[in-house]
Amino acid sequence: HSVDFDAVVGAAAGLKRQGLGALVAEVQPLNKQELMPAFGQGAVALLCREEDTTVLSLLAQCDDERAHACVASERDLLRRLGRLPAGSAVAGSVEFQPEGLLSLSCTLALPGSGSSQPTLTSAERSGPPEAAEAMAQSLVDELRPDGRSDLTELLASGIPSPSTGRDVSSGAAALRRLADAEEDEDEEVDSDAAVEDAALPAIGGAAERIAARDVDSTGGTAYRGRVCAALARGGLLVDINCEVPALWHPELSSEPSPSLSSTAPGHVEEPVPPLGSEVEVYCCEKHPWYLRVVSERPPRLVVRGGLERLRLGELRPGLGPWRAVVISTTKSGTLVDFNCEMPGQLLSDKTLVRGEEVRVYCYKIDTVSRTCVVGTAQEPPAWSGLRRRKLMDLSGTSEIPVRGTVHKVTGSGVFVDFNCEVEGYVSPMDIDVNSWPSGLSTGHEVIVYIMSVDFGKRQVRLSMFQPPPGSTIRIYGGTASRPSHPRKGLRS
Repeated sequence: HSVDFDAVVGAAAGLKRQGLGALVAEVQPLNKQELMPAFGQGAVALLCREEDTTVLSLLAQCDDERAHACVASERDLLRRLGRLPAGSAVAGSVEFQPEGLLSLSCTLALPGSGSSQPTLTSAERSGPPEAAEAMAQSLVDELRPDGRSDLTELLASGIPSPSTGRDVSSGAAALRRLADAEEDEDEEVDSDAAVEDAALPAIGGAAERIAARDVDSTGGTAYRGRVCAALARGGLLVDINCEVPALWHPELSSEPSPSLSSTAPGHVEEPVPPLGSEVEVYCCEKHPWYLRVVSERPPRLVVRGGLERLRLGELRPGLGPWRAVVISTTKSGTLVDFNCEMPGQLLSDKTLVRGEEVRVYCYKIDTVSRTCVVGTAQEPPAWSGLRRRKLMDLSGTSEIPVRGTVHKVTGSGVFVDFNCEVEGYVSPMDIDVNSWPSGLSTGHEVIVYIMSVDFGKRQVRLSMFQPPPGSTIRIYGGTASRPSHPRKGLRS
């Protein structure tokens, strides 16, 4: 309680979750005319893999037909509103009334322009569930009489027919069509700036889009694509008829030109194709959420003896050198093929062009984002922020927490990468089982404390428990970084 406030606007559900349900009686509810809820507010979505039929059948039993239909109708209404001007705000709600009718409500706030004042408009519709689409369009026509919802007809005509096979009423079936469309798109829409999300037509009249897992990321296959957008930080977004987008950046070449880039002296960029043009590209890098494509077939490292490619999980900072060839060089970075399943992102003071061969060392690996940073020097450059601490530099207090990543889990403890030239060892007695009741696994990020360093064996002992105040790192097998301790006299 505070005398600084006369009232607080909050959610009654939050009071209940905090164990303050008794206070709900003191709450003054706000109706939709006073505070319109956000689209989809209060709905809980259960997600699983599309091909997992067992889990899907279980989740189907938890599905609330009416709540599902209401959320689908709300999102359809949001799409129909179209792209809103900057500074706009929109909210809405769809509910089933006791008599079985469907009620649609929406409030739209538009910013003023020039001498005009901002406007706040609300509208409601009520009718049978099978008329949900017509009511939504009627709401849009009242809220936006300027007719700027130019994708309305495209979106409405692009909604697929239902294929759920459920025995539901005609009204619920009409709303289910909207739900199926939302599941296929699998996108979230920001209610502060609604954006049209109509799917682009498939390239070349293809029946369906290519799954990302089926895209050839070795650069051996040419893909036809269409330039869809220019990226704010340079480069283009290219649709190659895949379920994930493809990013393209102009390559740097060593051809002389009177207008040279200041970021890469002596190098110029290839021409940028115009928006809407069709291009032929090759994929050189594949991530779960995007592809990296180039205009020419990228060179690949010639591997002797049929050696298998390295796995990201096998790489460790400091390993190398490996032979590598540059497959792409742009202002956004340089990619090299060093016989790994993923290209390496090269850190270097020198700008290399496609086809040049170098030797690289591993600097950093991220198995979650599936990226690897490499460089031509054994140690990362000082400006990269990736330089690892030397073993001889570990000294002083042991009370300072250090962030690390679990690299290996064994029956006798775990090994943690804490940005040092050697990994640290955490014994079973030093593992905080209360913080990790389900156990540690490779990739877990942990907070550890340096307890001791053995220079002779090149070993570091870590602990997840904070040591007592005044504790220092114990040093064994060397004196270069040994902290000084006063010698205590012995009683005779």
